[in-house]
Amino acid sequence: MANLRYTLLSNLLNQLVNKIVYLRSFPHEYGTGEMLSEAEIQPIKVIGRNRGINITGLARILVVTKGAASQTVKRLEERGYVAKYKAPDNDKEVLLKLTQKGKTALAGYDAFREGFDANMAAMLERMSDDEFAFLALHFQILVQQADKYIESLGEEPI
Repeated sequence: MANLRYTLLSNLLNQLVNKIVYLRSFPHEYGTGEMLSEAEIQPIKVIGRNRGINITGLARILVVTKGAASQTVKRLEERGYVAKYKAPDNDKEVLLKLTQKGKTALAGYDAFREGFDANMAAMLERMSDDEFAFLALHFQILVQQADKYIESLGEEPI
């Protein structure tokens, strides 16, 4: 019985993850007149929400190498979404900020997510408090188990 439960839940979680990955694979237009991929909007989101972030901080949050973050920033800078500037207290440190075009894209992304999230929120509102508490508790347990496995690999959980 336990093996059957695990198999069923594992299959459902895999389906959910696959659908999320699939949905994220589509570029979207976030109010700038240009299509942006998930790999492009995520750094815009991080830079917009972390004032004065540098490449190292961006790479850490995105869980990519500094080289990958640097290349992405370069492309976004060339397209007019991101600008680099020197730290006021350290001429050697380069910080990142959104341009007006980047701010427009971030606002468009937030509006897109708000609409997407509203559908999910409506579904969750139909649950009783007990059903929701049960679901939240078990998602938390699954996240903790995943973190333990990540730690067993010698890595830091994200």
